[in-house]
Amino acid sequence: SEPVRPAENGHTIAEIIANKKELSGKIVKVRGMVTKFTANVMNKNWLHMIDGSGENDLTVVTDQEVTPEQMITIEGKVLLDKDFGYGYFYELLIEDAQITIE
Repeated sequence: SEPVRPAENGHTIAEIIANKKELSGKIVKVRGMVTKFTANVMNKNWLHMIDGSGENDLTVVTDQEVTPEQMITIEGKVLLDKDFGYGYFYELLIEDAQITIE
């Protein structure tokens, strides 16, 4: 997919993955497109987003609702090596994200 213009003062998904240890526990801002949205799993809404900066998507946990293919900017905290049990283990996710839909 075509790279999207990053958020002002934001990071690309590739930058967050490359610098995850330094960014752990910090608030990051990312702009991209929603690829998947799942509501109400473990009392949270889960989304995946891409920004064309690399092969990987970003997993985001939020209280808000979005729709696949929406362009959004998220702001949330980087969380590493989170194990929710039941086989839900994430090396990297963004939690408590505030979302702005374009």
